[in-house]
Amino acid sequence: MPTDGSGLAMTWLGDLLQMKDIALHLMDLFENSAKAGASLLALKMSLDDKLLSVKIEDNGPGFPKEVCDDPVNPYSTTRKERKVGLGLSLFDQAARQTGGGMFLGRSPLGGVLLEAKFNMNHPDAKSPGDIEGVIISSICAWHSLDFLISVSCDGESSEEIDTRQIKAELEGVPLQNPEVLKFISSLLEESFSKMRRKLDSIEPDFSIWPQTAQIQARKH
Repeated sequence: MPTDGSGLAMTWLGDLLQMKDIALHLMDLFENSAKAGASLLALKMSLDDKLLSVKIEDNGPGFPKEVCDDPVNPYSTTRKERKVGLGLSLFDQAARQTGGGMFLGRSPLGGVLLEAKFNMNHPDAKSPGDIEGVIISSICAWHSLDFLISVSCDGESSEEIDTRQIKAELEGVPLQNPEVLKFISSLLEESFSKMRRKLDSIEPDFSIWPQTAQIQARKH
């Protein structure tokens, strides 16, 4: 086992390589909520023109003091099995590199409130990734965590998806049942459809990034 710090460096590199899109950041944040003991996570996503807002709230214990004091410090973590917590720091970085940012607070649900904004036409904006797939994977992985999902695009909101209501109607059939997952997937696909089409149509604006604009101009 390396003792010169190379192991720690590889951990950082591994995390950086894994966070290729916004969906993978969300998976990391969902995992944080589940492992902190939250039983409800609310995800609200909205796209207005080219500004994507991501809001996450849960009913867990919230951030411990050491994380609240410096929540985007990569050395702060609530995870015992990972010495260096990069999740919040990388999410903040992903938002800031588009000219957006991240806000942290306490949710009315009692736990964490996290809101990030991304300018999706920025050349450095990450791909949205498979957000619907990440939600389904998280439902499969964290049986005790319910999800409340709301999506809007240019002021038009989709119907909320509440796994608590779905559970009540299933009368004991688990959400992880393949047919139930297929049903939830179809609900998510419908909810995200307008946002997905809009995101796919957004082209990077290289004038935001002067150096890139000059390079692109020389190529043509």
